[in-house]
Amino acid sequence: GNANRLVITNGGTVFASNNVFLGYDAASLNNRLVTDGGTLRVANTSGTGTLDLRRGTNVLNSGANDVDQLVMTNALGIFEFNGGTLITRTATISNGLDFLVGATPGFAPATWDVRSNATPTTLPT
Repeated sequence: GNANRLVITNGGTVFASNNVFLGYDAASLNNRLVTDGGTLRVANTSGTGTLDLRRGTNVLNSGANDVDQLVMTNALGIFEFNGGTLITRTATISNGLDFLVGATPGFAPATWDVRSNATPTTLPT
């Protein structure tokens, strides 16, 4: 659907062992996943847990996003990385947008912990 929100805060944790899609269908617009003092973990023992940002914005203000695979191949899928820690084991970033780490002043320090095979096709500017 449209305009869905998931907010992870106050030390909370959301865990998905397989996939998290933000805006899966073409009609799913303006969705938002916000991590502000909590943890989003998308991981499994096979290393195939995928955070796929298709149509909507993933906001990381503080806390952590720990994912096996980050996929951003649609220009409507945005990662607003203000602060906190992003842990990836694989990343495909080819949505035509710059991937900025710590883009907004006033937030906690931003760290991208690249564990392996994370080679964005659109490099930060």
